[in-house]
Parts: sequence; C-alpha cells; structure tokens
Amino acid sequence: MKPLSPLTVAKPPVQIGNEHVQIHVHQQSDRLSLMIASAEADGAFTPILERTGQSDDRLGAYEWVQEAQVETFTGRRFSSVELHHPFEQGSYHCLLYLRHDSAWVHVHETLAADDQTSGMAVQCFEAIWRFLEWQEPGEVFSPHLAPETGDLIGRHVLRSPVLTAQCGRRAAALVRDMDELAKSQPLPAAMNLLRQEHTPLFYTGLRPHRVRDHIYFSAESATAQPALLFHSYYLWVSSTAEPGEALRQSRKKVWAISPAPHLSQRNERWPDPAEYAEQIYPLILRERWIETQYDGRTVGAVRLDRSYRNDIWFCAWFNSLRTSYGLHLWGRFLNWAEWMEKAASTRDLVALAPQDRGLYPTVFVFSDKPYWQNSHHQGGGPGIYHLFDMSWTVYQLLRWHRDIEPHPPSIAFAKEYCRGILRLQQEDGSLPAYVDAVTQAPVQQVNHKALLKDLQTHPSGDPYIPYMLKQHWTEDRFLSSAEDSASLLCLAELACLLPNEDPLHSEILAGAKKIAGFLARKIIPESAWMDFEVYFSCSPKSLLFYDHRSGQRPQNTLCMHMAAAGLLRLYETTADTTFLFLAERVWDRLCLYQQVWDPFFLTLHGFGGYGVMNTDGEWNDARQAQFSDTHLDFYRVTGDEEQRQRGCAACRAAFAAVFLPQNHRLYPVGWWRQPRGQAAENHGHSGWDRLCGVSGFDWGSGSALAGAAYFRLHGVEL
Repeated sequence: MKPLSPLTVAKPPVQIGNEHVQIHVHQQSDRLSLMIASAEADGAFTPILERTGQSDDRLGAYEWVQEAQVETFTGRRFSSVELHHPFEQGSYHCLLYLRHDSAWVHVHETLAADDQTSGMAVQCFEAIWRFLEWQEPGEVFSPHLAPETGDLIGRHVLRSPVLTAQCGRRAAALVRDMDELAKSQPLPAAMNLLRQEHTPLFYTGLRPHRVRDHIYFSAESATAQPALLFHSYYLWVSSTAEPGEALRQSRKKVWAISPAPHLSQRNERWPDPAEYAEQIYPLILRERWIETQYDGRTVGAVRLDRSYRNDIWFCAWFNSLRTSYGLHLWGRFLNWAEWMEKAASTRDLVALAPQDRGLYPTVFVFSDKPYWQNSHHQGGGPGIYHLFDMSWTVYQLLRWHRDIEPHPPSIAFAKEYCRGILRLQQEDGSLPAYVDAVTQAPVQQVNHKALLKDLQTHPSGDPYIPYMLKQHWTEDRFLSSAEDSASLLCLAELACLLPNEDPLHSEILAGAKKIAGFLARKIIPESAWMDFEVYFSCSPKSLLFYDHRSGQRPQNTLCMHMAAAGLLRLYETTADTTFLFLAERVWDRLCLYQQVWDPFFLTLHGFGGYGVMNTDGEWNDARQAQFSDTHLDFYRVTGDEEQRQRGCAACRAAFAAVFLPQNHRLYPVGWWRQPRGQAAENHGHSGWDRLCGVSGFDWGSGSALAGAAYFRLHGVEL
C-alpha cells in the first residue's frame, strides 16, 4: 500500500485533477483566480467555470477573496485543494474535493467567527461562478425565475437545487448538496442564475429573502450574527458535451446524492394503495357521484362544480376519464363490479360527445337538460375548442382501450378526432392551440365580458374563475406552442394501436413525426415550455413575459410531461432512437422539478412530489400522479432503475395530502381535514409552509389512485 501524501502548503499557481477535470488556482494582481477545466478529446484541458465576486466586511457580504493560503492533500481515492483567508471578524475556508474517478468537484465553504459567542455580522454568504467563453444560442436551467432587480431563487423552490448552462459542447452544472440544505442555519439557502453581458453566472449560498407577488423571491437587507455558516455544492464541467448533457448529468447527480435510496422504498408510513382505494372511493362516490341519461345511455362521473354547478371537465388538469380509468382498475383488483360499471359510464360519455370535423367539447354539465360546453374558461370557454384538452382526453380513451378492455367506439372516436387535427396542422408541424368552434380558425383573442356573462348566467361555480378573468388573465391567446405535445402523444398512441394496414396509420404516424420535428426545432432548443397554465392560472402574466436577467422563458411541467411521453411512445412505435434521445432530453429537464429531499421547513412529507412551473411555489402538486405513469414507462422501455424509483416516489407523494387518519405521519398538519377522502391540490403554494385547498377529486386523490392502479397493472410495487 502506498503511503498517503502529506498535507502540502503551496503558493499559487496550484493545480490538481484527474482524467475528467482539473482545478486551477493562481494569484492575479487584484484577486485569487480559481477555475474548473474540462478534459478535451486530445487530453488538453479547457477552463469552463471561473470563480468571481468580492467580499465586503463592512456590509457583511462574503463572496470571494483576493488572496488565500492554499493547501493541497492527496489520498488514495481523492485529491483536494483548501483555501483559507482571514476576515476582520472571522475566517473563510473553502475545500475543493475531487475523487480520482469522478467528473464532479465537491465544494464546501465555511465562515467561522473568531468570537464564537458574539458571532460575526453577515448579510450574505455565497459563491458566484462565471461560465467562460459563452456563445449564443445556449440552453440554461434554474428552478425559478428572477425577473426583477433584487430577485433570487428562494429556498422554498429548491425542489431539485440545480443550475445548468450549455452552449454547443461546452457545459456546466451546479448541484446543491442535500445534506447541507437539510440543516437549519441562521441565513436561508438561496441560489440564482443571472446573465452578465449574456454570460451565465451561477449563484449559490445563503441570503435572506422574502416572497414577492405570486410567486417570486426578493433579497432582503437583513444581517444575522452567526458563529458559523457553511454551504456545499457540486460542480460539473465538460468541453465535449452532447446536446442536453448538462441537464442529464444534473438529473443523475441530484438523485444520486439525495435520500432517494431510503425514501423511495416502502415503509410503514405509506399505507397500501388498495387501502386508500377501499376508503376513498366509497366516500367520494357517495358524496359526489352524479349520473343522467344521455343519448339513450346512463352516463356519470364525479362532479367538479368548477365553471358550472354539476359540471365535469375533460382537460389536462381535471380529467374525469383518467379518474374513471383508476376506478375501473381498482374495481377489477378489489372485485367491486359497481365501480367498474360506473367507470365505464364515464368512458361512454366521452365516446358519445358530439364531433364536428373531429373536434368535440370537453366540459359536460349534468342538469335537467344535460349539455356540453366547448371548453373551460381558463384559456378557452364557450365557442372555443382547446386542442390541449381534447388530445389529452383522447389519449385517455386510448389508454382505456389498451389497458382495460378493447372498445371499438373509442378507436372510431379517436380516428375521427385525429383526422380533424391533422387538417389543422401547419407546414412546420405545429397546430393552433385554440380554434373557433364554428369556423375552426385559430383563436388569438377571447372576450372576457362574454365569458363572464356566461358564468353569471350559470352561477354556483368556483368564484376563483370570474375573479381571475376580471382582475388578472389576459385576453390574448398564443397561436402555436408546446401544447402540441398533447397531440403528439395522442397521435403516437393511436399509431401504436392501429394495425399497419389501416389506411389511416401512415397518415397518423406522419402527423406525429411532424409535431416531433416542430418540438425538436422550436421548443426543445429554446426551452419554450409554455402552455395555458403558465398564463391562465394562479401565476398570471403577459404572453410577452420573459426573464431577461436569466435569459429564460416561463416554463410549465404539463407540456413538458406530454412531450416526453409522446416522444417516448413515438420511439416505441417506430424504433427510431432519435425520438428516444429527444424524449430523454425533455424528461431530464422535467425531472429537475421533482422534489428530491424532505425539507425541514415544510409540515408534510415532501420527497418525490412535483412542483408546477418556474414562477410558482407549489410542493406535492397533483400532477405528480400523471408524471409517475411516465416515469414507469421510461423504466419499462429503458430499464433505468432511477426512473422506477422516481416513479414510485412521485406516485406515493400523490397520496401524502389525502385527508385520512392513516396519513397522520405524512401530513401531520392536514390529515384531519374535510371532506374526507379528498386531497389538497398541493402544499405551500404561496411560497411558505401553509395548507392549500381542494380543487377537485380528478386533480387530487382520484388521479393518485389512477396512478397507483397503473403501477399495479404493470406489477410494480409501491
């Protein structure tokens, strides 16, 4: 065994490294230079990240040092560089730790007051890293936007604490250390991604902040007097990166260093999903099931009461058909024929919806004279068809046919719908988001007065919708967008189910490929993941909104999910690995909205759930159940064990906020709430720890049960 090298005190320049990465330290006239360099194919090393910033003892702002005592250490499995610098009230210590077999540098930074009783005045303690030789176009990621001066990424939205930047083959990523985040310190954790003359800067550390509007975070000028502070993170760089590799490396790393191996396994805190089904369904069916005669058939569903009294929605959020999918499967698993019969009546209702050149309404109202409405008021409304909702619902019909029982009327309905949207497809592969119900021409503006008048004519819906129409939502509508992902998924699923000899098969497949091409050219490279929820929900904004400080658009996870699912299904249909590569690239980004730790500042089990977008504050949002299905699909197709773990964690998290006594350990502040069997849509929505309300069974415990049924159907234990 070789003896360990002793600790060495060195004067800059100092260099350590391995075959992947090097750390360079050298003294410049006005500051200490610290760079992280990546190996080139020829064995040379190219600097990718450089430390920047400055400290001011008087203000209590600690970012970087002008000089330092440098020490190096080499062990059997690692090398390290230590930097030590005295300040007026304390000292700074930085460790850069590099395993011999790793491309990730672990950075650990500490402030220690000389007087451990009195402490030292600190306003902020953070590290800033500059991306070197940045060129546009590039791709960046941060968990949240910071559009106004003073904004930052607050602790509350560090679900996956990752920053990435990539231009061409040059790439970098910063992943916060979860062990450090789990510690409560006198200053809260914060991050940021800002541009300086277009060049990305990574910020990570500790800084006071507050919630601003819905939902952003602004830095505060507050001074703490800590004895000790520390923050820790990992850096990755590459000069030979494939497209999207910074996202992929971050997705893998953040899961690997998370509590995933422990928290993604079953334990006694998690009731069996069958137990949830046995308790939830009887409660909900007794209180909220409604049915009527329609077109000579008995049809029914769990009522929503959102736009109108006794309405149900078939949309990307509330989807009674997805709920019925779960109800039918659990009826089969637990031998409840009544559940199966009720579930089938919801499917039959969709298959009976009136079609006009393939398009159809997605809101149904149970009344003395039951009727359909074209679409819901959060983006659409009377007289407007919304393709995002229609395509997602037809996909649910096809899942029924594929997984539960063959249903020729569903295939016929889906074929007619897909013919309809292909007639609307543009040369670039895109589709209009909204179309006029009469002319089927694209809609780019709605009339709020008409929408409000309709709601006033049919009172007893959720007052939230008319309030937002009056006060916040714009009347403008986008023409094409990432919402086309739902149509890709629908077309790809139908192409997979149709025999090759079906006359429509080749047309359907060609249409799906055209949408995939549109996503590959316009959406994925520009990270333009905008759909209706970005603008017409609780984080309203102009269609022109853009965060110039970080160089990012608002992004939503619904369209990301459907794009990844659609591209994956297209790969299964065609065996073309191009679509698998695109699917994984989108999925890598989506996974960075998953919660990979269980924060001490939240009063529910937070691990595994999902946030919503990069301008809102939810934890454990109801969409996590839908996403869990696709995690399982990625595992099924690729065999990636991480995807099975992530999927199980997401599906379990979907039950964490259910109002039932067995949830007392998962949801200690909310298990007692009413109505029993329902679930809060999310938690901590406003940027801090607080209870949130029920929006509907379909966007809560109904969707959670549907997700759990999908796992059981595929023999994967939760």
